[in-house]
Parts: sequence; structure tokens; C-alpha cells
Amino acid sequence: MNHSLNASDASDIHLNAAESHLSMCNYRQSIRHLVQYIIIEWSSDIDLSKAYCLIGNSHMAMGNYDDAVDIYRNALSLAKDPDIKAGIYLRIGMYYSTLGYSSKAIVQYKKSLQYLGIGYADFNIATACIQIENGNMPDAVVAMIKALDYTVDVRSRCRLLCFIALLYTILRSLKLAIHYYQRSLSISIETNSRDTEAIAYIGLCKAYNCQQDLDTARQFYIKYHVVSREIDINSPAHSIKDCSSTQQSFVLLS
Repeated sequence: MNHSLNASDASDIHLNAAESHLSMCNYRQSIRHLVQYIIIEWSSDIDLSKAYCLIGNSHMAMGNYDDAVDIYRNALSLAKDPDIKAGIYLRIGMYYSTLGYSSKAIVQYKKSLQYLGIGYADFNIATACIQIENGNMPDAVVAMIKALDYTVDVRSRCRLLCFIALLYTILRSLKLAIHYYQRSLSISIETNSRDTEAIAYIGLCKAYNCQQDLDTARQFYIKYHVVSREIDINSPAHSIKDCSSTQQSFVLLS
């Protein structure tokens, strides 16, 4: 009996493994499987831009921003679907936002908007990012909340909730910040999304610290460290500094 895998089965295995590793924050393992997937499917008719985007997201999460944007540009050259192109421009914009290049970021966000309608999550995220770069935090919050209405993926919803909470923290609307962090935390625990659980804990620590409730802040800080031992603690997406500032926190949305 022949137990060998055909190319299609092998590529599916690598793609599924990559997505599984990505959900568990095993970014290097995810990249390894995605590279194998791309090698197998290179001569096929499959649009490989999504695989490149996932590699880019992994590099963003690890803080390899230059590598990430190079991969995103490769993805852009392969993308045929307007939705995928819009998402790539959005992520390149986040790369520039992460580095503090506001004008370059806005150019990319506006390119993203050209491919999208108002009924898309990425449309509202791109709109929010432009408002953030222009310093219009209240309008950014409104756009991010609208993005939630069009976001089905659980992990993406958790990240959006954390980002909304961060904006409320910056606006010093701390009760609302805590509310959105708690919503993200509940979903993260229920779905075993450890990275967003860590982000929610450190966000709650920040919010309670701003309220001068140091005992509660300390409890969430301890919980953050318990979870962070299980994930890539060196990732900027999980660091205390980066989860409390908009410039670096664009990586949360990738």
C-alpha cells in the first residue's frame, strides 16, 4: 500500500501547520511551514500572496519590520484579489506607523481604501489608522468599533478590542478601556488565544495603574508574566512598552 503524499496533500499539511503555529505564536515554525508550502505550490495556479502575508505577519510579530515589509511587497506583486491588495497596503502602512513615518503610513492607508468598501473591516481599520496619525483619537475609536462589526475571526476581534482599549486609555476614558480589555480577555481565555490574553493582561495593568489602583494593576502584571512564559516574550507585540503606545502597537493589528 502506497502511503506517500501527493503534492496537494503535502501543501495542505504545511499550510494547516503554519496557521496552527501562528495561532500559538510559534512564528519561526509557522514561517518554516509556509516556505515549504510556497515551494510546493510555486508552479501551480494558486494565489500565494496570502502565504506571503502570513510570513510578513510573523515577521511583524517578531519585530523584524524590514523583513516584514519586504515580504509584504512580494505579496503585493503576486496578489490578484483586491481584498488581499487592500490588506497588504494596510499592513505596509502599519509598518511605517510602527517606525513613526506618519506621512508614508497615510499614503499606504489611502491606497488600501481605494480597494475597499465601507462594509469591510480593513476599510474601517485603515480609516482609524489615518485618524490616529492625524491625532484624532475619538474618530479613530469610532472607526475601530465599526471594524468590529465586520470582523469574524476570533483572534482578530480580540486584537481589535485591545486596540480600542488602548485608545481609550490614551484618552483617559479608563472605565471604557477596562471594559474593552475585559471583553478581549474573556474571549481570549475561552478560545485559548494566549497572545491576546497576555496583551489584555498588560493592558489592564496599564489602565488600573492610570487609575492609581496599584494592587489590581500588580495582580494583572503577575498574570501577564505567567502567560508570557508560554509565548514568545521577546515579541514586541507582547512587551509592556509597545502595548501602551500607539506607534508600536500597530503590530497588534497584523
